[in-house]
Amino acid sequence: MEIDWNQKNWEKKRIASAPKRGEWVWEPVKLDKKGGVYSPVGGRGATILRQGVYKCAFCKGVGEKPRGAKCSVCSGKGQVSVRPPAVVCAYCKGRGEERPRSNITCTACKGKGFVSVIEPIRECPHCHGKGKEPTNKLPCIVCGGKGVVSAKKDNREWRKAKPSFQSASSENSNTRKLVTPSRRPTGSEQEVLEVIQGLGKASRAVIGKRMGISSAYAELLCNSLIKSGHLSRTDRGLFALTKKGKEIFRKRRGI
Repeated sequence: MEIDWNQKNWEKKRIASAPKRGEWVWEPVKLDKKGGVYSPVGGRGATILRQGVYKCAFCKGVGEKPRGAKCSVCSGKGQVSVRPPAVVCAYCKGRGEERPRSNITCTACKGKGFVSVIEPIRECPHCHGKGKEPTNKLPCIVCGGKGVVSAKKDNREWRKAKPSFQSASSENSNTRKLVTPSRRPTGSEQEVLEVIQGLGKASRAVIGKRMGISSAYAELLCNSLIKSGHLSRTDRGLFALTKKGKEIFRKRRGI
């Protein structure tokens, strides 16, 4: 097949099995409408990718997210490393963001847009390749948002995992109200918690300086953690850990 390299929907990628003597061998890789590597997401149509380095999905290879601040996923490099084989993250559909234009890294792929898998793979029997829980927007508890699972895994693992989801989102028999499942902090949010845990209390400016991001982005992450119950805001505009936020570090220490 002859490829017109001047077309915008094709680009060159180095083959993983290229010679080691510095000789570069190229193969055509189709791109999607946004310039990312085209790959069906999740389920039976998931394409296994063999590259070890990809364009950062969170900042789209620019190295800044938001503008003027170093990307927290790729540290400003514009590229991320993922252990092959890999597939496009089904939970965020390869965007690297938990929600479109949310500026919050995806919980499943940590903002990279790609996740490592163990071959052979098959469609996740719990989320059917979507990477999300059937009754809410949280990452699938079986595949972790990948949309696929290893075919070697026994089906008993799926049956064991299902009660844990039911216990988290089951209807409370006493109050007859749905219990909201807890959301784990993303990679960027986890860094915020670590900064505040070390300082006790911190302003958005201090958090941004410690993480190398803008104060506006730091406040965006803090507001997200307030909604999830991990942080609280004091009268002076400082952010502090809640009981739920402190519990994360207690579990790490095994207390």
